[in-house]
Amino acid sequence: MLERVSDAVDVLGRFHVGYPIDRTALLAGTVLAFAWLGAYAAPAHAEGTLQRVRADHVLHCALERRPGFAEARADGQVKGLGVDLCRAVAIAVLDPTGRVEVSLPDGGNEFDPLRRGTVDLAFLSADTMDEQNLMGSVLPGPIVFIDPIAVMVPVSSPAQSPKDLKGATVCLMIGSPGQRALEATLGDAGIPFSRFTFEEDVEMLDAYNVGDCNAVVEHETRLAEMRGTNGVNHLQSRILTPPLALTPVYATTPNSDGAWSALVSEVVLAVLATGQGQSRWKMLAFDAIPTLRAGWLAEVRAELGTYADMRERHIGAYSPLRLPAWPNALWPEGLLLGMAPN
Repeated sequence: MLERVSDAVDVLGRFHVGYPIDRTALLAGTVLAFAWLGAYAAPAHAEGTLQRVRADHVLHCALERRPGFAEARADGQVKGLGVDLCRAVAIAVLDPTGRVEVSLPDGGNEFDPLRRGTVDLAFLSADTMDEQNLMGSVLPGPIVFIDPIAVMVPVSSPAQSPKDLKGATVCLMIGSPGQRALEATLGDAGIPFSRFTFEEDVEMLDAYNVGDCNAVVEHETRLAEMRGTNGVNHLQSRILTPPLALTPVYATTPNSDGAWSALVSEVVLAVLATGQGQSRWKMLAFDAIPTLRAGWLAEVRAELGTYADMRERHIGAYSPLRLPAWPNALWPEGLLLGMAPN
């Protein structure tokens, strides 16, 4: 077991690839390793999550709001990559007729079901787990999506990278991960810049579009969404590289049922790897997990496609967001890890 944890820490350490991982390197570098450890060590719930899910024939899934990953449409339906991943888990542990109930908690008591352990699966960033005091309630598992924090500028800007922002005025949400990443990157390099701070993202978008600031910092999914809302001036923008930081989104489960956590981890890792060729990583072996139905992975692929298909549909070239595959492709092309099913 100690060797497995050591291997997992080494794997997560490679996610840095020169960029900080928001919020702390310690959390991002060890949380997955201890999730795998917890999948074996956590006590089983009295009823068993898998048995309850199968009895109800429904998977309860909570998703962190993020453009392309989980967002409510005008018709009230929740769409995005995270929804597809919830559906994939439901197909695996139930069958294609299994239902998925999705919630988009915003804050406060909307996260109470996660604290009570009544949500079967949630996709959350470390920031959200920390801010909502969920670390004692959920068990983080595999990383399913990485949302870089980056800077966007008008196409006419001479800036080619964030370090070209000397003397620029940057629009940012006060106290946000974007502000922290920008302060760390430019502050460490001794590059002076002016801050134009906001508490409402709509106001920040308006200020950027009318030229009140030279650049704006946010998660790339949000920047891509902003790029498509270019205001009365029809401002055309581009996202600078490299990103300032990487924000992983984890598949999390209630910390009371280690068998369920291990099962979900295997399903997610298999879905991530399917159709993306052979990973160069020798992944950890999961022992003594509940047996899945034969053919579940083929059923997932028939309904949803591969992870790459899901990503492109909601995030990439075939989505209005039009974000590149990196870092959300399997290693070594991207930073995600997968495991071929046994």
